[in-house]
Amino acid sequence: MSRPTAVALVLFGALALSADPAAAETAMRVAVLEFSNASSEAGLEALGKGLQSMITTDLARVSALTVVERSRLQEIVAEQKLGASGLVDKATAAKIGKLAGASHLLGGTFTIVAKTMRLDARLFSVKTGEVMLAEDMAGERDAFFELEKSLVNKMIVTLGVKLEPKERAGIAKIHTADFGAFKNFSQGVAHFDQQRYDEALESLRAAMKLDGDFNLARVTLDEYEAVVAKIRAKAQSIEISSRKLDQAKKDADLDKDSRVAERLVAVASEPGPAAVHRRLAALAYLMEFYDHHGRSHGRISRFQDHFDGLVVRRRLDTLARRYFTEAQPVFPDAPLFSTGQHPPDKPEDVEKRVGDLAQSFKMGGSHREDLRNQSLVNNLRQFEGFLQAMAADRREAIKILELVAAKLGPLGADEYARTDVLRKLAEAYLDVGDVDAASGALTRASAIETDPSNLKSLAARIEKLGKVSALFARTDKKVELRELVAGGERHPATLEKLVGPAGPPSPKLLAELAERREVKRWWPHADPFWLWNGEPTHLIQGEQVLFTGPRTDGLVARDLRYYRAQHMSTKDVLLAVGRGPRADFEATFELAYVKAPDFMPKYVPREVVQAADFRVDPGRPEVTLLFGLHDVDTQSREDPETREKFYPDPTQAFGVRMTATGVALVQLGEPAPATALRKPEMSMLLITESNKGVGDDKVKVRITVKGRAVIVQVGAASHAFKLPQDAQGFVGVHLRGEGYVQVGDLRVK
Repeated sequence: MSRPTAVALVLFGALALSADPAAAETAMRVAVLEFSNASSEAGLEALGKGLQSMITTDLARVSALTVVERSRLQEIVAEQKLGASGLVDKATAAKIGKLAGASHLLGGTFTIVAKTMRLDARLFSVKTGEVMLAEDMAGERDAFFELEKSLVNKMIVTLGVKLEPKERAGIAKIHTADFGAFKNFSQGVAHFDQQRYDEALESLRAAMKLDGDFNLARVTLDEYEAVVAKIRAKAQSIEISSRKLDQAKKDADLDKDSRVAERLVAVASEPGPAAVHRRLAALAYLMEFYDHHGRSHGRISRFQDHFDGLVVRRRLDTLARRYFTEAQPVFPDAPLFSTGQHPPDKPEDVEKRVGDLAQSFKMGGSHREDLRNQSLVNNLRQFEGFLQAMAADRREAIKILELVAAKLGPLGADEYARTDVLRKLAEAYLDVGDVDAASGALTRASAIETDPSNLKSLAARIEKLGKVSALFARTDKKVELRELVAGGERHPATLEKLVGPAGPPSPKLLAELAERREVKRWWPHADPFWLWNGEPTHLIQGEQVLFTGPRTDGLVARDLRYYRAQHMSTKDVLLAVGRGPRADFEATFELAYVKAPDFMPKYVPREVVQAADFRVDPGRPEVTLLFGLHDVDTQSREDPETREKFYPDPTQAFGVRMTATGVALVQLGEPAPATALRKPEMSMLLITESNKGVGDDKVKVRITVKGRAVIVQVGAASHAFKLPQDAQGFVGVHLRGEGYVQVGDLRVK
C-alpha cells in the first residue's frame, strides 16, 4: 500500500459497504471531485481542494446522503490517470462514479479574476450519465462562501432531499467568511495530500489564526495532527526517516538503496530464536549503510548524504549495540563483531544475501568449516573498530576486551593475537585510571609471551606502572592523579611533578586537568564525544569555553561547566545529547552559578598563585535545555546560478531558556537556507515566557515534555508551556553570555 493510501485510510477510515443490497441500490452516494483552477492566475490550485472539502462536509450533514471520502477519490483519479480536471464528460463521470460506488458525481471549475469569483459545476447521475444540474454562478471573491452554500443547496434540491431543521441549520452555517483563512485552509489540505505534513499543519494553524471560529479547519487540524503523530510514533530506532527517505527517492539510485535498507529493517525485526542469524546478517548490512567509513563507497556516501550526519553516527551506535547483544549468547555460532559487510545492491537481492550471510555466520563467518576457528579469531581481533561503532565508554571497552581475551585461547589463537589483546586491555584499564589492573593485564601477557625482546618491553612497562602505583600510595591527591592517568598522562616523573607536595591542588595542576576536561568540537569523520551520565554528548559549536567536571575516566563526567570571560569572543555553545532522536522525555539537572572549587581555565592568569586566588568574571549566562534538535550535520548543495554552497536544512530546535529574569519556551534556529559558514549566532524566537526567573545560585530543574505539553520545575516554581508543533530530535544544551555556570548531573529518560 502506498504511503498516501495508508495515511488516507488512517484519517478517514475504510470504505463502509452496505450489507443490504436493496439499501445499496436506493441509497444516494455522492462523490465530489476536486474543483480545478480555470483562472489565468497561477498558485490558486489549492482552492479547489478547499471547495471540495467544504462541499463534502456540508453534504455529510444530510442523513439521506452518503459521501465518498476525498482519499478514495484521490486514489481512483490517480490509478486511472484521469488528471485533476474538475469538469468531466459523461463517460468519465460514469467511470469514476462506478469505481467509487457513487450514485451521483459533482465536478467543476473555479475562476478568479480580480475581486470576482465564478463557479462552473455539473452534477451527474452515474447510472444514466444524465447531467442533472448545470450551474454557472458568479459573485464577489470575498463572498466565496455564498457561492459554495448556493451550490450545496441547489444540489440538495436537485437530488430531491427534504432537509430536517437541524440539517438546514448545519448547512447554513458558514465555514469561514475570511478569504485568507479559506486560502490557508486549502493550502493545508493540498500540502497534506502531498505528504508535506509540517507545512500542512502550519497552513491550518494560519487559517485558524485568521478566523478563530473556522471549525472545519480546527477539526481537520486535529485529524491531521493525529495522523502525523501515528506516523512518527511508529518510527523505530533503526528505521529510516520518512522525510529524508522521501527526499532520497527523488533519485533512482537512492530509491533503490532505500528499499534495500527497508527490507533489511524488516528482516532485523523478525522475532524468535530461530531467526537470530538472519537478524544478525541484516544488522551487519545495515551497519555498513550508517558507518561513515563506508562513505568510500559511492552509493553509501549518496545514501548518507540525505540524512543528518549526527543521526547517522548515533544510529550506527544503536545497530552495533544490538548486533553485539544478539551475537554474544550464540557465539561461537556467530561472529562477535560485524565488520565490513557490504550491503546488497538491489532490493531483490536482499533475501539471498541475508540467507548466505546468515549461513556463513553459523560457521563463524567462514564458508569452510575447517577455517571456522581462524575466522573467529580474526573477527575477535577487530574489536577496536567495533568499539568505535558502539560509542562504548571505557568500562564497556574493558568488559569486551576481557571477553575477547578469554575466548582467544580456546580458539587456538597464536601468541601475538593473545598478547596484543592483553596490551590493549592494559591501556583500557589505564583509561579509567586503574594502574594495578593494567599491570595485571601486562603480567598475564608476560605469561604467554616467549619472545625475549617483547618480554623485556613488558617488564619495563610493568616497572613504570609500579612507580605510578607507588605515587598513588603516597599522594594525598589520588582523585586528581587518577584523572591525569585516565586523561593520557602515564610518565611517573611528570605525574609526580604535577600532583606536587601535600596540600590543595596547585593552579598548574588544575589547569592541566582543565586541558583534559575541555570539550572538543564534534565533526563527522572523528566523532569526538564525552559521556554525560552515559549519554554521548557532542559539542557542535562554541569551543574554548566549555569543560566537563572531574572525569571518572577519559570519557565520563557528571557535570558540564561553561565559562566565558569578559570581552571573550566566541560563538554560542551548542551541544547535542543522547544516542538518537526522541520525542517525549524527562530531564533533570542542577544549575550552579557559583564556581566549583576545582575549576580553573587552561591558561592560569599571572596574578593567580593559589587556586583560591582565581575569580571568575561577573555574569549570569543564559542556559537553554533543547529538544527536537535536528539537522545538525546535513550536506550542502550548490546554487546552480551563483555556484555558492548553502545548506537547505538549517539546524532547528525548541528549548526552555532559563535566565535571571524569566523562564521561557523558545524556538532556536539558524537562518534558512544556511550559508556555507554554518551556525553563526543562532536566532531565538520567544514563544511563551514566565517572569519568574532563576534567582538562586544553585537550583534543581526538572523538564518534562509529553506530546506538546512542556512542564518546567525550577526550584519551587512551576511553569507550563505548550509547543506549537511536535518536537522530534536530539536533546541538547545551548549556552550564551558572559560568566560561569555549571549544568550538573543531567539525566534524561
